[in-house]
Amino acid sequence: NRAPAAESRPHPDAPAVLAAGARLLQQRIKVRRYTSADGCGRRAQAHLRDEFATVYFSSQEPKYLCEYVPSGGAFRMFWDIDLPCAPLPLGAGALNTAGGQQEATGRASDEGSMYTVQEATLAREWMQWLLQSVTKIMARAGAPTAAYAAAAAPERAAAPAEGDGAVGPSGWGWRCGVHVHVDAIVGCEGARALTHALADQLIRSPWAAKEGPTVREADSPPSSTRAAAAQACARVDWNAALDLGVYRTGSLRLVGSHKVKQRQDAGRVYGLCAAVGAAGAAWSEADLRRLAADGPGLMRALSILND
Repeated sequence: NRAPAAESRPHPDAPAVLAAGARLLQQRIKVRRYTSADGCGRRAQAHLRDEFATVYFSSQEPKYLCEYVPSGGAFRMFWDIDLPCAPLPLGAGALNTAGGQQEATGRASDEGSMYTVQEATLAREWMQWLLQSVTKIMARAGAPTAAYAAAAAPERAAAPAEGDGAVGPSGWGWRCGVHVHVDAIVGCEGARALTHALADQLIRSPWAAKEGPTVREADSPPSSTRAAAAQACARVDWNAALDLGVYRTGSLRLVGSHKVKQRQDAGRVYGLCAAVGAAGAAWSEADLRRLAADGPGLMRALSILND
């Protein structure tokens, strides 16, 4: 006749994620050395967080951890973007924590998640536009800051919806997930206001693919491909893509951790894929690789914790 245990978190995946992470990493990462208990689970102690990040990213075992804030608490601003059928493989070439690419660039005829060099080039430009839009709304809010994006490797959408305008010039849609981070402390209402502001910015000033090459001449998409990509990207429903529900739970999966769905490992490991400075200047590939290889620095850039 034991009473059922009370739910420790409102988010359905979080207890399983935290419990699985503690079990799998206890020997290699020694979770309890770096964390302290609170009402919702275990929280990395601030003065040990850099050391925790070093060991966390050096572990080769699957990881299942998320960060959270108490209900009503403050956190570092982030956006969770879900594009079930994007016109370009947003997140193409995302870096893992060792600084290597998550997947190789493939050919248009390949099965699975492979994409062409031209598609990857346009996707990088689209991502930079997204982050530059973030820096614009943050500057208008009086909090100029750099912006960072982490993404899972894009996958071909199983069945692009006919007429939804999300299919790119190659005829394919892509399932993409992106987390965007900035160094600004907000509460739930402030986060929702910034999300509405970002949606307005993305809709009012859609991405316009630049003419001419941004990489090697042979890899640069032709003008017709760029124009078709820009037209498709302009039809993305950003109000639907920007998830407001994450601010109610105040939680986000850690970069480098696997997604858990219905108690199954769903993969979808996020890695650093782009960054821009407060003025909107895009980071170089070399700078991105340096940050991806710096565990503590990467954790600080992509953490939602405000301490």
